[in-house]
Amino acid sequence: MKKIISILLVLTLVFGITGCTQNSNVSENQTPAEAGEKVVKFTPGKYKASAMGMRGDLIVEVEVDDTSIKTVNVVDNVDTKGIADAAIEIIPNKIVEGQTLKVDTVSGATMTSLAILRATEEALVDAGADVSLLKVASDKKALKDGPAEEYDVVIVGSGASGMSAAIQLARQEGLKVLVLEKLAYPGGSSRVCGGGIWAIGDSIINKNVGVDYSADEYIEFMEKSGEATLNKDLMKNIHEISAETFDYLIENGLTVNVENKSLGHPLSKLPVAWASINSTVKYNESYGGKEIMDAMFKIAEENGAELRLNSKVTSLVVNDGAVKGVNVEGLDSKYTVNAKKVILATGGFTRNIDLIKELEPEYASVFAFTGAGSTGDGFTMTKELDTVIVGDGMMGLTGYNPNYGYYGAEGAIARKGQIYINKEGKQFGAEKAFYGETLALFNNQTDHMAYAICDQSNSDLEGFENGVKLGIVKKADTIEELASQLDVDADAMLQTVKENGIEKAPYYAMEVKPLFIGSIPGLKVTENTEVVNSKDEVIPNLYAIGELTFGNTFNKFYPSSGTGMGVSVYTGAIAAKHIVEQLAE
Repeated sequence: MKKIISILLVLTLVFGITGCTQNSNVSENQTPAEAGEKVVKFTPGKYKASAMGMRGDLIVEVEVDDTSIKTVNVVDNVDTKGIADAAIEIIPNKIVEGQTLKVDTVSGATMTSLAILRATEEALVDAGADVSLLKVASDKKALKDGPAEEYDVVIVGSGASGMSAAIQLARQEGLKVLVLEKLAYPGGSSRVCGGGIWAIGDSIINKNVGVDYSADEYIEFMEKSGEATLNKDLMKNIHEISAETFDYLIENGLTVNVENKSLGHPLSKLPVAWASINSTVKYNESYGGKEIMDAMFKIAEENGAELRLNSKVTSLVVNDGAVKGVNVEGLDSKYTVNAKKVILATGGFTRNIDLIKELEPEYASVFAFTGAGSTGDGFTMTKELDTVIVGDGMMGLTGYNPNYGYYGAEGAIARKGQIYINKEGKQFGAEKAFYGETLALFNNQTDHMAYAICDQSNSDLEGFENGVKLGIVKKADTIEELASQLDVDADAMLQTVKENGIEKAPYYAMEVKPLFIGSIPGLKVTENTEVVNSKDEVIPNLYAIGELTFGNTFNKFYPSSGTGMGVSVYTGAIAAKHIVEQLAE
């Protein structure tokens, strides 16, 4: 029977790893008082305090008796669901179990982790504690050397592509599949995406809405995204496998709307199935991506795939030019996993400024609104294998800042302006552009930004008023006054506003900047997602899927909604299918 480890079990294991003790000299069977150390004293009771998290104030309630922290609970939080959850589960447990504030942040949820620690500290100060005694660092223990392990397939990364590959591989009886994720939660950037996936090739959604692409039509549409030569054989395989992969996920619990008639791009025939929850909330709070990834994890688990969180792959094991496994660092040990096949599903490089400057330097000032793990690991760990990078450009759109991004009640209003003007007070075509093209449009403006402008007739006036309260939207009774607040040429702005019929005071303006939702340059692969070197030779046993390969299938800009999730899921399935065939030989 295949080993199944659920997220709950993994988190339980994490909870057992406590933070630092008050003093490393206190033995296992001694209390601090018996060891002659100072004991932290509290005034018994419950105390509340708040601290700024990723997107707003986070509130904790701490209960103490006279000598110990009894409970720490997060009672209010506006940080991104599906990301902050890991910190909210783990950090309070570490504080209580270790009776310490010297706790490592949760990988991938740093801002929320820090907010919990800051708020807890403030609450403990209110309880009369000398918190300096709770911050004493113990000696950092070196990672233990663990025994080597054996698997048929190791998948590095648990985003849409990694989980798709795991689902298809784990369906095969007797195949031992391991997914390694460096963060404390699964999902990668897919977990924070809008939650849409397109399908082609006569899938359930294509039949329901009567819109579909042939392989040639799909390729022709994607070729419009840029000048690079795309991997047409891989794209034909995507078309061939899309329907059966999509339908299998639907039949096994993927909760998306297959009656939806929205297209990924208005000029395309790519019907997008959006996460069901998207239709039940006013503003998309990333529930969509979370819902899809939770469902994919469940399907993979039911099929028998094993997932390990907090498990960072540091390098590939290479012997005579062939990949034989991976080296891993966990929370308390380092070890090698030997495997017949290795799949890299490590995502892009939107959070690696060095790679951005090397591959797409014109976007060096753009902020990322992607998964915290998007640090280009697949690029760095394969560099010595003489791999080739194909494609250029970046995936993105516009938003306010890295905290709010482009969705939620705050971020969404960045896309609700009636017009957009640059610092010269003029329009630059943003209103008519497809959102995937706005990344470059805004990046090319003075100071890489512009302003969303509206008046009282705006469709989301409530959102703009809320932005005023938060201090992220400017409001004025005249255009001249608003121009002064923005330091924009008043005459030019007044002319632009008049030309667009914006005349119902008061007026609003929000600063809007380009942001990343992914990267395009990727490792060159075959039609079966095998990684190749500069001689176009296949690197034995190594596959790359998802965002790590996007440059093979589109170029320059994000071509349509549902593409990130779609290409990721389908390349994962292609890799799995080829591996099954290879292992059967």
